[in-house]
Amino acid sequence: MFVTSQQPVKGLSPAATATMPTPSAIKDSPAVERALGRSKIYLLISWSLLYPEDEEFLDYLRCGEFVEDGRAALDALEVAIGSDGNERAKGKLSALRKQMALIESLIVSECANWQLSDLQAEHRRVF
Repeated sequence: MFVTSQQPVKGLSPAATATMPTPSAIKDSPAVERALGRSKIYLLISWSLLYPEDEEFLDYLRCGEFVEDGRAALDALEVAIGSDGNERAKGKLSALRKQMALIESLIVSECANWQLSDLQAEHRRVF
């Protein structure tokens, strides 16, 4: 059963419906926002580690979306951490931003001229 509000639903006791938060309250909580930001970073890292079978990932790099998505995830994490975030977390975000800048410069200098076979060869060299 999918419940989307605090309105009573047949089959649920009044106590159960009284404690269900609204979806926007869950979605907007800082913990959820941090988890979503981390999830996006993990997704980008996992895509980076996959062996490139076709041009899709190379195109994703070349068009700049990889770096844009990474920076957007870092921005979201920074907002979710807010002013009460500790210095260690802020330092890690800063280090990740530097890595995104390095990735961007590598894409501009190297990937612009690569073919799929070049990306595959680089993957084999690294892994």
